[in-house]
Amino acid sequence: MNSKHMLWVSYIMSTLPVLMLLFSGIMKLIKPPSVMEGFAHLGYDESVALGLGVVELLATLLYIIPRTSVLGAILCLCGADCISGMSGYACSSRSGHHSASP
Repeated sequence: MNSKHMLWVSYIMSTLPVLMLLFSGIMKLIKPPSVMEGFAHLGYDESVALGLGVVELLATLLYIIPRTSVLGAILCLCGADCISGMSGYACSSRSGHHSASP
């Protein structure tokens, strides 16, 4: 495959995660009842949604910009890991199995 094809493949592969992150960030800003129920289930106050939505959208914006895409990817991944740790649900563990602490 030549470099032009590789570039287009990378654009296509990046589109789905970007759309998902944008949707997630926007939903946190709009605050529909289903999202707020999820926040309550995880033990978060709904006032946290606005800040998380803004940070998620900013990290996604950094990911979209080629010069800052690595930083954006790191922020998106670290943010997800931090949030899952704060809520008591581990999304990754060293032992290789998922766990939820009460």
